[in-house]
Amino acid sequence: MNVFATSPAHAPARQARTEIEEALAALRESAAPFDRKGVADRLARAVRALYAVLDTTVEAPAHHDGLLECGRVLAEARHMLVGFATPPGAEPALLRALAALEVTHARVSRSAEEVVDIMLARRGDLRAGGPAPAAVTRPFLASVGVPRLHALARVPVAPPLTIDPAVSVRVAKPRPKAPAKPQTIDELRAAAAKPAPPPDPADDEAATPDAAAADGAARGAREALAAEPEDGEILRRVAKDCLEDVAALRSLRQPIPTETWLDQAPFEQRLLDNVDAFAALGEAALPSVTLFHAEAPAPDPSRGFAVALVLGCIEGTDTADVAIATMKQSAPEELPAFAEGFVLAPSPAIDAELAPLLDAPNPALVAVAIDVLGARGSLPVDAPERVLSRGDPLLTRKLAAALGRALPKAKAVTVLSNMLDDAPDDELFAIACASLLRRGDGDVRQRLRDTIRARVPARIVPATRLLALSGRQDDLPLLVEGLAHAQGAAVIDALARHGHPDAVSALVPLLESADEGVAPAAAEGLDFLTGAGLRETVQVPWSPGVPPPDGSPPPTRAVSKPIADRLAWERWHATARGRLDPRVKLRGGLPFVPAMIVDELESTASPARRSEAALELVIATSVGTRFATTTWVGRQRRELAELRAHVRSLGSVAGGWWFAGAAVTSR
Repeated sequence: MNVFATSPAHAPARQARTEIEEALAALRESAAPFDRKGVADRLARAVRALYAVLDTTVEAPAHHDGLLECGRVLAEARHMLVGFATPPGAEPALLRALAALEVTHARVSRSAEEVVDIMLARRGDLRAGGPAPAAVTRPFLASVGVPRLHALARVPVAPPLTIDPAVSVRVAKPRPKAPAKPQTIDELRAAAAKPAPPPDPADDEAATPDAAAADGAARGAREALAAEPEDGEILRRVAKDCLEDVAALRSLRQPIPTETWLDQAPFEQRLLDNVDAFAALGEAALPSVTLFHAEAPAPDPSRGFAVALVLGCIEGTDTADVAIATMKQSAPEELPAFAEGFVLAPSPAIDAELAPLLDAPNPALVAVAIDVLGARGSLPVDAPERVLSRGDPLLTRKLAAALGRALPKAKAVTVLSNMLDDAPDDELFAIACASLLRRGDGDVRQRLRDTIRARVPARIVPATRLLALSGRQDDLPLLVEGLAHAQGAAVIDALARHGHPDAVSALVPLLESADEGVAPAAAEGLDFLTGAGLRETVQVPWSPGVPPPDGSPPPTRAVSKPIADRLAWERWHATARGRLDPRVKLRGGLPFVPAMIVDELESTASPARRSEAALELVIATSVGTRFATTTWVGRQRRELAELRAHVRSLGSVAGGWWFAGAAVTSR
């Protein structure tokens, strides 16, 4: 074991990164006429040096060099500012920035001294024990089905930092003294020959608040790329083409009604090929990512997705941090796309760099952090305390959903139970109950039963649905009562998944419902439960709701559907009733076993049915907690094979009602 693998400089370096951001925020509030570009460049170099510290161990020369470089450029930045902070007219914002930089400089200097001490001790260990092990190099491997984490030989990339003022800085100048009026023809000729003074930039129309707050990310990227040799133009074009394809393929990997989840694999592979091609361009292509995002003429979620995914496929704290910094400057409508890219990306640095956003002043950024860290299973243990103290209902709901996938079970169940005890809103009730069932908490089922009996209008639908997915054999009468007050497709599907043969009598009358969506849902539920084979082939439009522009009949395709004929189902039920055992849970007419849920997930079912099956699998078996039907197809295939092996190990009790990995019996 290498006792020096974890450096004492890692935590201070991460804290220094946060303090530099605080200094930047304070400097943006200042109207002092300091060299904004020069200070921003030095702070960006300081952050880049900190990345070298965070991504190396204490044995690496870059580890100590990064601390020294960070301390040096911080001192330069402070020296450039201190002349504008002399009392009594010093601005509070500028004083705050100087104080933050001074604290950061001291922190980095102390860490550098600690690292030197460890390096000296390490030198003695090496003399006693032989040479240090050679560094491990990784070959460049192509992504097949899932993204690779590419390690490039490069220096850390700087984040897009700018210190443009929040308001335009206009320096008042004294009005120049008017020249004396010419008295002779020679004086007039001399005045005409005198060159005009250069225009004052402060008087230009461009010196407006909007121009002063221009996009620093795009400007910095252009300056970095302009310094490249001529062949850099070709590299930039190729890099931009790769990024544009990644952005376009984001929507193509989402299934449409005529496709299945398996049909998305070719689109995903094309997307991964473009990510690999971009990474193969090397270090020089990295500035193109922020430039690609900044050049969008309007908010573009697909570009945000490309930034998060591409940088999340390149190893390093710096790439993850640059993606997050770009997200912070983005429009609100782009944030869900950034979150999608972060969830799909393989970089472990995303988990560490997103965690501080749980304390961000902007609730929208906190929401992204909760969603991503919850989906990745890396939510910090203290996340509930940090989020709940804000008192934000939306963030509380997002935390409740995340606790169904992340944190140790005991703490997650305690926090979720407390949410329910605090009389939450109706939406939080549904989310918290679902998360408790995902974590295998059996007590929440009694809450669901009580809610159905109380007939709370806004809660009876989620309560009936969730109890159907987790309840016992003797819960059927209560589920039928809930169905009578909530005849929606979600409840009908859940009642069919509950699998009690006597549910047929409750579903058949719904085939004559006047509600447009109830009869088809009842037919699907009956077929799902019984496997009776009462189906018909119908012609449906290829693109529902999109008629041809020329007014011609829309093209159709043949689809097999269960029939929604009450008389036909009643005749079948009258014949089959005698062989339906109410003690046996059915799925497709056969005794239920949890492996049937895995079969459904591997089938070509619709995205909505696969999502419900994934929830049912976790509730029934307590495996697949973080399985997602929206992740890479290649990852789903691998995880489903593992889930099938887990489910087979649960036992062979067929026809039972399962919850949390065991067949449950009635009271």
